[in-house]
Amino acid sequence: MNNKGPGKGFLVIIVILFGISVGVLQGLKKHRIASPSQSSEALTIDDTINYITPLIVSRSFDKAAQAILQFNEPMTTIKQIITNPTGSLSDEERVALLLNVVVYTQDEGLHDEIFSLIKKYYATHPIFLIAVDDHQEKVVPTIIKWGQENDGTLLDDWIEASFERAVANNNVDALQAFSPFTIRPDKETVNKYLHRVVREKKDVRLVPILVKQFGANADYSDDNKTTLLILAIKAGDVAMVEALLDAGAGPVLMLNGEVGDPAQVAFEKGISSIMELIKRATHKLQVGSE
Repeated sequence: MNNKGPGKGFLVIIVILFGISVGVLQGLKKHRIASPSQSSEALTIDDTINYITPLIVSRSFDKAAQAILQFNEPMTTIKQIITNPTGSLSDEERVALLLNVVVYTQDEGLHDEIFSLIKKYYATHPIFLIAVDDHQEKVVPTIIKWGQENDGTLLDDWIEASFERAVANNNVDALQAFSPFTIRPDKETVNKYLHRVVREKKDVRLVPILVKQFGANADYSDDNKTTLLILAIKAGDVAMVEALLDAGAGPVLMLNGEVGDPAQVAFEKGISSIMELIKRATHKLQVGSE
C-alpha cells in the first residue's frame, strides 16, 4: 500500500493558490486605501492621519499633500497635523507641507484657508525660501498673489525673512531661484545684505546676484567713509575683492581722505594679489574712459 503524502505537484499548486489569494486580498486593501474619497466607508480623522503619517514621516510632502486632497475634508486633516504639538515635524516642515497642498489644488478657497493658517502660526518664517528649498518654485506666484490681495505687509515680511535666511546660510541657489519672480526687498535692505556678505566673508557668488539681479550698490557704504571694496581689502579677502570689482565696484573711489582710496589701502595691507587686482581694474577703467 502506498502511504506517501500528496505529490510535489499538488503542493506547488496549493502554494501558488495561497499566494494568489494573499495577493488579491492585499490588492483590495491597497485599492481601498489608495482612493479614500471614493470609499463607501466613512473614514475617521484618525484613519486619515494614520494613512498619511508614513508619507509625512518620510518627508514626502508632495505625496502627503496629494493624499490629503483625496479626503472629503482636507482642511480638517491639515489643521489636525498643524496643531499637533507632539508631531515630529518642525514648523518649517509644516509650512512645506502646507505649500505642497497649495501646489496640488486649484481651489482658491482652500488656498485662502491655508495661507490664513500660515499667517496665524508661521508669519515670521521665510516662506519663499521654504518653497524653493523644497523645489516648489511653482507656488511662489500664488503666494505673491495672495499676499498682494490680502496682506501686503506680511508679504514684505516673508520676502525679507527669506532673503535674510538665504544670505545668512550662503544659499546661492535660493537667491537665484527668487530672481525670476517679483520678490524684491527695497534697495537699502538689499545693500545691507551685500554689506553683510562682505563683512562676514560669505560666499562670493552672492555678490553678482545681489548686485546684478536685485540692484544692490557695489559701492555701498554704511558710514559714508568705507566702501565695500575697501572693507574687503582691509579684511585681506582676495576673492571678495575680485567679486566686487567684477560687479562694478569703483577701483579708485574714495569717500574719505583719512581712509584713503583702494590702491592706498591695498598698499598698506601689503597683499600683492589684491594690489594687482586694483591695478588691473584701474587700468581697465582708464582705458574705457578714453
